[in-house]
Amino acid sequence: MTTPTPADIADVLDRAADHIDRVGWTQGDWCEATPGLQPKDCPVCADGALAVAAYGRPRGAGGHRKPDQFALHSAAVTALIRYIGEGLIDWNDSEDRTKGEVVGAMRAAADEQRKLVAS
Repeated sequence: MTTPTPADIADVLDRAADHIDRVGWTQGDWCEATPGLQPKDCPVCADGALAVAAYGRPRGAGGHRKPDQFALHSAAVTALIRYIGEGLIDWNDSEDRTKGEVVGAMRAAADEQRKLVAS
């Protein structure tokens, strides 16, 4: 298994933010089931977007996840938690949270990871 680099983690965070920008954001579940759409194309929560970026689907990929994917997803979740300073699920599902805040936090956490590469 390869340990994810800060650049790898930043890329996952940016892809997750891009995914939310493309399909939408939700609260209370990894993805919002939408008739006629595959789960990966439905609105997702922050963790769901990170899962899509790492695994290609909004829920941890079950038995289909590879160790490198799991390590990358875990590292991206950890980087985002460090940035927001609280648990990811509760933060995402906070009543006053917005899509813009989620995407912004992902992009800011990605920037922090890129600063680690530059130093």
